[in-house]
Amino acid sequence: MERALHFANDNKWDEFKNESSHIPYSKWIPSENMSWLILELEMNITIRDIQIRVANHMIKPNLTTNNSTVQSIVMQMNMGEGKTSVILPMLCVSLSSSNSSLVRIIVLKFLFPTNHQSLRYKLGGLLNRRIFPCVCRRDLNFTNEQINRIENRFKRSIR
Repeated sequence: MERALHFANDNKWDEFKNESSHIPYSKWIPSENMSWLILELEMNITIRDIQIRVANHMIKPNLTTNNSTVQSIVMQMNMGEGKTSVILPMLCVSLSSSNSSLVRIIVLKFLFPTNHQSLRYKLGGLLNRRIFPCVCRRDLNFTNEQINRIENRFKRSIR
């Protein structure tokens, strides 16, 4: 409601109408996905319908072509619709729900500090998810010792 009031005060009536028409929890049941509910509490937000649809589609794409599941998907959203700030943390907590999975996020170098800090804040609190940065570039040549250290680090991060 705060956002709706902000838009009304700024005479942004299209945004106000869009914001006030949002009905929380109409596209998902919080008791079935507690990690998303905790994420909402941690971030002081309400996850929007479009964010739920995108996250669910990315977690379990239900596209088929010639009776075979499509392995790659492409989606597009407008700026400001919560791709990095909302959907990415939703995907992280969903995909890392078992103790045997490790989620890898690839980020451009100049975005790394901001994204790393944001994910640590959103996932490290009540959700108690750890973030292990691993900066890598295509032009790096690793020795066997370095590869073994990276592998051991990934194995430790799963525990």
